[in-house]
Amino acid sequence: MAVRPATRLSLRDIHQEIDLYDRKIAHLNNYEPFDSESAKKTALDRLISKRETLVKAATEMVANGIEFDPKYLPRSFRTEPAPASEQPVPAPPAAAPAKPRTQFGLDVNEAEAQQRKANMERNA
Repeated sequence: MAVRPATRLSLRDIHQEIDLYDRKIAHLNNYEPFDSESAKKTALDRLISKRETLVKAATEMVANGIEFDPKYLPRSFRTEPAPASEQPVPAPPAAAPAKPRTQFGLDVNEAEAQQRKANMERNA
């Protein structure tokens, strides 16, 4: 295994890798088809052991005083709910199709009506 320098950026990278392994484990549990339970258990154990190695490295770095930004913590490490910027945003209700507008911001129908009115005044 390569030696990582003990900096806040390397700690952030480790946190991102832990989050990646969390997602891989969740995907393996929910979506990957396996021939047997033993094959699934072997694959899970391999991913979990890699994740545990990363967790151990991250906790050692934090214990040694490396500072980190809490927003980069893996989701599995967070205790409070996600900030509003990370929570899913509900889809807006379906709006009526937008009316076509001219370059001046007028509805096309209003612009046509104004143009007809101006033409009628000129012809009168």
